[in-house]
Amino acid sequence: MNTLREIGEFIGMSPGTRLRSASDIVINPGEEISMREVIRRLPNLPPISLEAVAENTSGEVPFRGIVHLRSSTGVVLETHVGLFRNGQLVGTIIKDAGAPATDKVFEVVDPGSYVLEVTRTGITGTGVTQLRKTFDIQGRAKPVPTPPTPHTPPTSLVTCSAELDGDDPGGQGFDGMRIFGGGFLASEPVEIFDNEDLATTTKADEFGAYKVHLSFAKTLPSPTHHTVHAHGQLSGRTSNQAGFSS
Repeated sequence: MNTLREIGEFIGMSPGTRLRSASDIVINPGEEISMREVIRRLPNLPPISLEAVAENTSGEVPFRGIVHLRSSTGVVLETHVGLFRNGQLVGTIIKDAGAPATDKVFEVVDPGSYVLEVTRTGITGTGVTQLRKTFDIQGRAKPVPTPPTPHTPPTSLVTCSAELDGDDPGGQGFDGMRIFGGGFLASEPVEIFDNEDLATTTKADEFGAYKVHLSFAKTLPSPTHHTVHAHGQLSGRTSNQAGFSS
C-alpha cells in the first residue's frame, strides 16, 4: 500500500480518495500527518465488534419485538438493522453512522417467516470489515374462532293413546274412542291408522298435538282388538301403537 489509490481501496473509498479523507480515519483531532504515516497506521486499526440481542421474536401478528445493540470500538462506518422476508427488505429499523448503543423496536404486521439482520461495517487493520448477525422472526396468524355448534332441538317424542271418549262414548253397537297424542310439527297433517288401515286424517295444532274421535263397531261375544298409531305426513314421524278392544 503505497499510493492514495491503494489507500482508497483499503478503506473502501473511491479511487479519487483524498489524503484528508483517509487520514481522518487514523488521526486524532487537530493532528497533521503525512501519507507515509497514514499508511503505517492503517494496518494497526483496532477490530470492530457486533453484540446484538433480540427479544420477543415470535407471536401473533401484529406484534412488536426489540433489538438491543452494544457500542463498538474501532472505526465503524455504519450500523444497519433490517427486517427481511424471502430475501427482500421489508423494513429498516436502524441505519446509523457509527456504532451507538441503542434499543430499537421492530414490528411484524403480517404472518410469516422473517429474518432480522444486523450488519455493522467498519475499517480495521485488514481493511473494510463487515460483521453480520441474524435472528429468525416468526409471525403467527390469529387463530380463526371455531364457530359455535348449532343447537339442534331434540326431536319431540311422538305419542299415540286411545281411550273411551267420555263426551261421546258411543251406543247402539258402537264404542266412541278418542285417539290423541303429540310430537308432530305445528299444523302438520296427521294420519290415524287402525290395524295398518288408514282410519282418518286430522291436523296437529300449533304445539304439534292432535286428537280425533273414532267410532268402532262392537263385536260380541268376541271383541275385536284394535291397534292404532299416528303418522305425520310432513315430518315422516310415526308414533307408538296403542291397543284396545271393542
